[in-house]
Amino acid sequence: MRKLVVLYLFFMVFMSGCSLITEHNGDSLCEGSLSECEGKVVQFEAKFADEVFQHMIDTELPYERMFYADSDRFGQLVVYSNVVTDECDGMILTGTVIKIEGQTKRPGSDELYAERQLIAEDIVCMP
Repeated sequence: MRKLVVLYLFFMVFMSGCSLITEHNGDSLCEGSLSECEGKVVQFEAKFADEVFQHMIDTELPYERMFYADSDRFGQLVVYSNVVTDECDGMILTGTVIKIEGQTKRPGSDELYAERQLIAEDIVCMP
């Protein structure tokens, strides 16, 4: 019985570092689409993108790192962060959704293009 308790405790401590949560710093997590979650905190599983698609980049944001992440929930998006992490097979990203706007690349168009991206406050590599 003692071994089972120790195994259970080890499992719970190990899994607590990589499980999805429902709150972050007292705020409940947004469960909607990227546009619905703009300005709100989201959490989702992702991986570093193998193939990078064309995205707008905000070079004036004060973050040390920028990378492309692929997720089942949001597809591919740009992530800015001061959290430095090694490349890992999978990760849990927690952060605030932001909106980047700019001119479309269509010749002769004055249309504004908007894209939602993430400022990651926490990155946890999954085992």
